[in-house]
Amino acid sequence: MAKVVVNQVADNHYQLALARLGVVNRSLKVAISRVKKRNRQAIRTHGRK
Repeated sequence: MAKVVVNQVADNHYQLALARLGVVNRSLKVAISRVKKRNRQAIRTHGRK
């Protein structure tokens, strides 16, 4: 019984860690894409001037 409980707890921690990693990766991607968009806009505005 104890082993089963330990395994379940470990799985839960693993899932939580994976979820956190996913969220971090997503936020990083969003931040990077925002920077890219900003850079593109800056280049475009300079081009117009």
